[in-house]
Amino acid sequence: MLCYSQTRFILKKIIVFLLLSLAVAVCSQETLPVYKMVKGKINEDAPVGELNRSDWIKELPIPQVKVKKVSWVKETVQVYKGGLIMEKSKVYFSRNITSDMVVELFEKLENKLEGKVAVKVHSGETGNQNFLKPDFFKKVIDKVNGVVVECNTAYEGTRNTSEKHLKTLKEHGWSEYFNVDLLDENGPDIVLNIPDGKIINKNYVGKNIEKYDSMLVLSHFKGHPMGGYGGALKQLSIGVASSYGKAYIHGAGEVEKIWTADHDLFLESMADAAKSVVDYFEGKILYINVMKNMSVDCDCCSVAEDPKIADIGILASLDPVAIDQACIDLVYSSADEGKKYLIERIESRNGVHTIEAAYEIGIGNREYELINID
Repeated sequence: MLCYSQTRFILKKIIVFLLLSLAVAVCSQETLPVYKMVKGKINEDAPVGELNRSDWIKELPIPQVKVKKVSWVKETVQVYKGGLIMEKSKVYFSRNITSDMVVELFEKLENKLEGKVAVKVHSGETGNQNFLKPDFFKKVIDKVNGVVVECNTAYEGTRNTSEKHLKTLKEHGWSEYFNVDLLDENGPDIVLNIPDGKIINKNYVGKNIEKYDSMLVLSHFKGHPMGGYGGALKQLSIGVASSYGKAYIHGAGEVEKIWTADHDLFLESMADAAKSVVDYFEGKILYINVMKNMSVDCDCCSVAEDPKIADIGILASLDPVAIDQACIDLVYSSADEGKKYLIERIESRNGVHTIEAAYEIGIGNREYELINID
């Protein structure tokens, strides 16, 4: 039997333990706001997320359940008035356009893709001379043990039905090198909700997307006859959408207006659709843009203009907004006189508006640090 003094001692230890546990619990519930820094200024009235004070370092990127206005945060951060500041996104860059460099840039991201990896590519319309061939991407796709994924188009050609698209994938060599999956080969589509979308509040994607845990987005940066340019954001939106979903985005939510919808509404719908895919994978997506064979036309054109601007390089990032913005900036800063043709295509279609809209709805950051690894 315990004596009185022993009992008091044990009770004291229990009380101290309970008090410490309560203090830890209280501290863990205290949150740190996360602010975004844009051009050196911070909007303290609109934090983009919050973290528990006890775990803000180990939990970066911000867990999905704690995010208010952005889908993920993978930025350099610093303490600011009891909170954190999101700074510039990192974009890695090399002028060395090789398969080995694609892998090296991928490794710079230091972010292991989880589970079964979908690798989004552009299969290339039959007759197009500019699309990036499967052998160029083989090393990085093999590295992630990924499955090449594509989706059917919403217009006539060799990729608007599953039968024709699978044949094109084989003719272009994708099926020879990799396992290939048409996400919308068989219906029905699944619907991704976009509660904070500017124009559309849902996105239609092929049901096979449910097979995958993460995604590697391999984008050929070039011009586009409708979007002005094609890059990571287009791959996420039009690229991942089903055939019906593509028409829905082009029509800004009205399929019958696929080619007649207000142009800026179409661009904003692309940003909305891109956000739905980022949210679906909870940010488990990596992006590589290749600035090679930069025609004013897309790889979806069977008859495309030859490139008039010299190749620039390869970029990699965790931020689709930052990587597309960096590509645009590299075109403008190029010394090549042929850049005027690509710039005219981008500006005449207000292409940068997709980036503006994507930033506004919190997909990523237009402020970036370009890290040249050459």
